[in-house]
Amino acid sequence: MVDPVASQLAEQLHSLHIETTELERQSLLRFLDEMLHWNRRYNLTAITERMDAVERHLVDSLSLLKLGQLSGPLLDIGSGPGLPGIPLGIVRPELEIVSLERTGKKALFQKHVVRYLSLKNVRVLNLRAEQAISDPTLGGSCSAVVSRAFSDLIQFGRLALPFLRSGGELLAMKGPAGRGELERASETLAGYGLHLETEQALRLPATGAERLLLRFRYQP
Repeated sequence: MVDPVASQLAEQLHSLHIETTELERQSLLRFLDEMLHWNRRYNLTAITERMDAVERHLVDSLSLLKLGQLSGPLLDIGSGPGLPGIPLGIVRPELEIVSLERTGKKALFQKHVVRYLSLKNVRVLNLRAEQAISDPTLGGSCSAVVSRAFSDLIQFGRLALPFLRSGGELLAMKGPAGRGELERASETLAGYGLHLETEQALRLPATGAERLLLRFRYQP
């Protein structure tokens, strides 16, 4: 029997021209199902319907691939239950990902699912960003920093800066208000050495929700 959720995941990714294998999509759904299972006991996400979560967690996370090739180490700040880092790690096994989450139960879930799916390329740290800066494998050494958690570009840029190597990328995932926020923040970010290189507007396939993906290059 065909799983309608699996079919929907494949169709939505295809509509965004994001190529995945059937095995990768199976792993994405295993991740999602574990999240929803754990969510009955721990508050990991407000989205409890499997079909809704396909778009709002999996497809939304993987929309970052519309910006083109990603480089690692990629640091996901404030990743919650592992978004977008774990979906990216599943479909890009060559990409080294560090998932940073300060809330213990969310980091615990991530560590569980990394073992469950045998994700050798994903490392989970239960730390605040300010604490993680002292990690010699992270401070000033990341090729890219991403977050879905920050509503404020300037705050995100300021927090991400100590992790980025020269020439690294700040990747921001924004909603409908993203363009106005970009206009307000661009001058300040340029003062940090963060210069807008790429912007990609898109709509999520099922709901039509607007997204704006931003790639800044760090040139101190």
